[in-house]
Amino acid sequence: MASKDTYSSLNENRKDIRLVTIHAGLETDPIDCSLAVFSLNDKPVYEALSYVWGDPSAESSILLNKHEFKVTTNLAQALRNLRIDGAARILWVDAICINQNDIPERNSQVLLMGEIYQSARRVVSWIGLPDEETDKSFQALRRAAKSNYSRKWMRQELGLSPGGKRIWDYKHILQSFYSPWRPYWSRAWITQELAFARDGIIRCGEWEVPYSNLENFSLLLRTEVFSSARELITKYGEGYRALHFLVMHLKKQEINWRAKPGSRLLDLLERFRIKDSTDPRDKVFAVLGLSDLCSSKHPGLQISYYKSLRDVYLGAFIGIVEETASLDILCASNLPQKGDSQEESNLPTWVPDWRTIGKRPYWALQGQGAIVPVAAAADTKPSVKFDQGMGIMATSGFCIGTICSVGERIIETDMHKEEQWDRMFQCVSQWHCMLLDAVTDSDATETLFLRTISLFLYPNDTIGIRQLQPFINAQLGRNDKSFQPEDELAHNHNMRLLSVRTVLHESCRGAAFVLFQVTKPSNGPQIYSTGISNADVREGDKVCVFLGCSSPMVIRPKGAYFEVVGELYAPEFISGEAVKYAELKLVKQESFDLC
Repeated sequence: MASKDTYSSLNENRKDIRLVTIHAGLETDPIDCSLAVFSLNDKPVYEALSYVWGDPSAESSILLNKHEFKVTTNLAQALRNLRIDGAARILWVDAICINQNDIPERNSQVLLMGEIYQSARRVVSWIGLPDEETDKSFQALRRAAKSNYSRKWMRQELGLSPGGKRIWDYKHILQSFYSPWRPYWSRAWITQELAFARDGIIRCGEWEVPYSNLENFSLLLRTEVFSSARELITKYGEGYRALHFLVMHLKKQEINWRAKPGSRLLDLLERFRIKDSTDPRDKVFAVLGLSDLCSSKHPGLQISYYKSLRDVYLGAFIGIVEETASLDILCASNLPQKGDSQEESNLPTWVPDWRTIGKRPYWALQGQGAIVPVAAAADTKPSVKFDQGMGIMATSGFCIGTICSVGERIIETDMHKEEQWDRMFQCVSQWHCMLLDAVTDSDATETLFLRTISLFLYPNDTIGIRQLQPFINAQLGRNDKSFQPEDELAHNHNMRLLSVRTVLHESCRGAAFVLFQVTKPSNGPQIYSTGISNADVREGDKVCVFLGCSSPMVIRPKGAYFEVVGELYAPEFISGEAVKYAELKLVKQESFDLC
């Protein structure tokens, strides 16, 4: 435990912080540190440690200002490995430099964290102790740098040149470096720490490599894997799919895809909701300082550890809606959940539970790759009223239909297992039959079906509907002459099949096909439309477009109120059609009380 003299007071106006000095010592010596106060205004020279606390019950002792001080074992290992023989080393380490028992101090220091990491001469990312495979990874990174990131060298590494490695060896090396048991990569706070870093290194035991080396290596690997796809498929067959998956995983790693200061808060919350945090309130606090709303005075967007979890998540929702004049945050609500339930935090169904790791469909991530923008409510602004105590949000919009049939849900697909692809296509076939049972088969119906299951992500000649249709037809057992498995250019066939599978994997994993009756005037004919949803949709649920919300939403009656079920991709209602129908008096604007 820290003594009562460990922490002296900090002056917020001076931007005071504490820095810890690791004193020189041999490997077997106790870890001896001292703590001192500095002002950021004086531009002190230090490094900032980025790490994961680790198991709080696994503790080790260090000396801090000559008194025993408990830290987690992972932090103790980091300090021991970062200690320099014969010289002192000055670091900023949150668990030591912030008095964790002083809530006002935690609030003020968290507000400064972006500046703390930005002011550091470099950030040190401690990912843990090495193993045999990790040693090979760092050796490969050094070889890449020594080759000046030469494509000739990379071709040898991928086994495409005489004397090169086999692809399987390389796959295992990369997997070891980013292995799931390294919790560093899943930590919420590294998003902000790496985004603000002016310079940085990755440290694993005594191994270290600059961020820039890993970025250059990742770019080189991606370039060669994609440009040499023909050779790799010919040489390794299904092995190429494994490497392609691994490269995409590497691309998404924090080092290679760092968030930018000033990013939309909603984008940050959605993109990094899969990250872990000991305190679930940090799912919001860890990205708030990095966002476009970091300077907002809105009461819901202020960092305070006095707030309950409900107050933090509900406040962030209201703050984002009122500051951005957009209701898009509603699309992240009530996702498939793992872990704590909505009830345990007493959250309304319209407030996203950022602790959950349910994945929104790829198409829904506005600005993150969707080719066709989704703008169900056109350019309208939200019309909302909040009752925070009751957890009610009154919002205006249009009911565009009622769900009448829900298809079988596609399970998460392992891209390496052929039988799971067969299972996915069986679901797609069931969806198609469900549509034909309700709607007369026609070219328009076929196009709508294909648009729905591809989520209109790739509306081009290469991978779009015209490429998708022959493969779907073949998988559904139809006679389609444009599908030619015996094409003399087998590579083209394999690449097209991989592209189609990629489209369906991104579009439909975890999703269910939905058929709904479109709201119609009393004397109009019955019309059906289709959609895809990752939410727990059911027959009788209502499909709505709310003012200011980009995506159609599914809601469920509950007494006098409605629960938010989740978003729905409905290709016939993604470009402001509901607003146009209201102008033609085909649907009416009404108010919905969401609970």
